[in-house]
Amino acid sequence: MDFSTNHNNNKFSKLLFASLITLLSHLKKKYKIDKRNILGHSDIAPYRKIDPGGKFPWKKLYNLDLSYNPKKVSLIALQKIRIWFKKNKIYANEQKILIMLNVIGYDISKAINNKYFYGILLNSYKNHFFQRAKLKNSNLKLINFIELHFYNLLLTKV
Repeated sequence: MDFSTNHNNNKFSKLLFASLITLLSHLKKKYKIDKRNILGHSDIAPYRKIDPGGKFPWKKLYNLDLSYNPKKVSLIALQKIRIWFKKNKIYANEQKILIMLNVIGYDISKAINNKYFYGILLNSYKNHFFQRAKLKNSNLKLINFIELHFYNLLLTKV
């Protein structure tokens, strides 16, 4: 199944993006919004919304400290997550991903027993946090990246 978004809402002019930067900067400062809470519609409602889409320049927002990008952590730290899953007899990658995306903040309700919605959910995540999804072995890299994001979130909540 192809869950990519081939819609016409994925072009962002320099003027539009500059306006967004100005607006985000103002709102973040005025309302003391944490950059982890700067999200796209598809992050909030992945089954209903497709915007901003896979071509949205999240990296530019990360570089301006206007949005969140998970930091790299040691392999030992990620191994702790993998051990926890094994101890709790959670072996399937799909189950692991759903648990981690749920903790990250995604609505997994429709994706639990439905491959189509699972694909939409993964696509929403990829479009925001993992735009390099065309890489070789991208499924394994995606799982590793979600683990990284999950671990970063756990560290900031503790």
